[in-house]
Amino acid sequence: MGQLLRWIVEEYRGMYVHATAFKVQVSDDVGAPEQMWRYIVAIGRNADHTDWECGPEADFASYLTREAAEQAGLEIGKRVIDVIQDLG
Repeated sequence: MGQLLRWIVEEYRGMYVHATAFKVQVSDDVGAPEQMWRYIVAIGRNADHTDWECGPEADFASYLTREAAEQAGLEIGKRVIDVIQDLG
């Protein structure tokens, strides 16, 4: 891959969402740009990204920019936290 993973950590409802984005190659026959971005997301009770309770999980949707993929990961992570908090 040749790229460093940049973890974004955001506190939400007493838990932490950890998200990172990475480049993927898209085949030319789909009519999309050749390089797209995907994300990995994980959930934990602290900001340390080695102490996850849920994840890491990946999405198969592709995004045009790294920032868009990171934001998508954070939003999905917040939805997971909402479910965890509302069930508890």
